[in-house]
Amino acid sequence: MMRSSLLALVLLLLVFFLQFHIWLSDSGWGTYHSLGQKIKETELLNQHLVQDNQQLQTTVDNLHQDGELLLNNAREQLGMVGPDEVLYRVSPAST
Repeated sequence: MMRSSLLALVLLLLVFFLQFHIWLSDSGWGTYHSLGQKIKETELLNQHLVQDNQQLQTTVDNLHQDGELLLNNAREQLGMVGPDEVLYRVSPAST
């Protein structure tokens, strides 16, 4: 009788220890679940970054193919002037 109750107690402690390890340890279910969430968030961020990269690559390809578009962007954004052009700046009258 004593032997079977001792065996039952040992088995109960073993089951408790295993359950504790599965649910509450650093390598348990909670950590697994949080890592799964982080993986999903990272994959979503990666999808957005891939889309942004594709848009940027399309813009770069368009600039390489269309010289006029490149010249217009250089004029508007960088203030560049062509070889046969003259730049006039008009400033408001001082009062």
